[in-house]
This record gives sequence, structure tokens and C-alpha cells, in this order.
Amino acid sequence: MAGLATALAGLGRGLRGGRAGAAYVRATAVALAATVAAQAALLLAAYHLLPWPGDADGVLALVVAILAWIAACAVVLVAAPVLVFFGAQLLLPLWNERIFFAALEPADPALAATLAALPAAPVSRSLRRTAGRFMRWLAALAAAGLLGLVPVAGPLLSAAVGGTATAWVLAWELFDPVLDRIAPDPASERAFLARHRWLLLGAGLPWAALVALPFIGPLLFGLVQAAAAHVAAGPLREPILAAAARRGPIE
Repeated sequence: MAGLATALAGLGRGLRGGRAGAAYVRATAVALAATVAAQAALLLAAYHLLPWPGDADGVLALVVAILAWIAACAVVLVAAPVLVFFGAQLLLPLWNERIFFAALEPADPALAATLAALPAAPVSRSLRRTAGRFMRWLAALAAAGLLGLVPVAGPLLSAAVGGTATAWVLAWELFDPVLDRIAPDPASERAFLARHRWLLLGAGLPWAALVALPFIGPLLFGLVQAAAAHVAAGPLREPILAAAARRGPIE
């Protein structure tokens, strides 16, 4: 609940961020068109792969087809915006970092200066980590899609698994500008995520719901990235400073 409340408060402050707002507009100018194209492509793939309810032969086949399409539409609505988000991360690996620091500097100048003084991970390592998160997310979505085929409870299970996985991976990715500096190796990154997993998941839930909004979700990428900076300046401030002190500044 603390993560959820802080995430919502961060969204409100992110809306009022001047520099963050400007960075957000520059970074997400083409996100809407990209998401619509991704949703169209995914629905076209579903049309060719799934049975169409109108062609069903019998009541059971009709029920299975309807449930499969409900699950597919839910997954597409969630998947397409996040797919575009990961695409932006892989093609433009520093775009979210600029928004993060533009929002963090006015919110907590001392924390921003501490993080900026730490050596950032090489871009190649950041890309590998983003690609790894992307593959985990795809695996979770595949599992959610299979659950959607379960009669009656399948669509609910599918939405729960897909939504939870998206919230977790999105929060993980949004805090990458911090993890790049305070977690120089996979073991320290896993330890930080494990200690704060419930706060991160709680923060990721409203953010995932926003970016999954049809058509307008991608326009909110910059907003949720700015909100992540406010969560870093709030309940995660002391753990981040402690991890930064253990690593030390650039010499």
C-alpha cells in the first residue's frame, strides 16, 4: 500500500514538473502511433492464430473461442504499450534517464547530485539488462495467454498474471537509472530488488494501468518515469543513499 500511495502522489507531482514535462514531450512524440501499430499487429496475429467465435462448431467450441479472444484482447491492451516502452529503451537507452533526473533534481537536489556522482553502468550492460527484463516479461505474458484458455476462471487468471508481471517489470525498468549506479553487479541488483519488492510492485501497479490505457497510455510514459523519481526521493531515499555510500563517487 505504501508503494501504491507513493506512486499516485508521484504522478501528481510529475504532472507539475517543468523540466520533466519538456523532456517527456520530446521523448514520447511518436509513442502513440507506435502503440497503435503494435496493437494492430498483435490483433492481426491473434486473428490468424485463434479460432473465430463465428466459426465455432458447438457450444463448447464457442465458449473456448470467446474466452480465448477475451484473454487475447486483454493481453494486447497491456502488451502493446509496454512493448513500445521496451522498444524505446533498446533503441534509445538513455531517454528515460533524462526524464528521471529532470524530475529528481527539483524534488531532491541532494539525492540527484549523489546519484549523478556515481559511475553509471556501460550502455551495453544496460541494454543487456533491458533485454533480459523484456524476455522475462514475454515469458510471463505467454504463461498468461495459456491461462486464458482455462474455462471460466482463465481470463481472470490471465489478467492477474499478465498485470502483475507487467507492473513488476515496468517498475524495475523505470528504476534503471538508479540501479545503473547503485547496483554495479547482478547480485547487488537482485538484493536491492528483493528488499523492496513489495514497494516496487505496489508502485508499478498504477503505472502499468496507466500505460496500458488504449491509445493514450504511451503518452504517459514520461509521466510515470517522473513519478518513479518521486518514489526514489520518498520511501526509497534512505536505501538508495545507503547503497550509494557503499559504492562511492567517481574519483
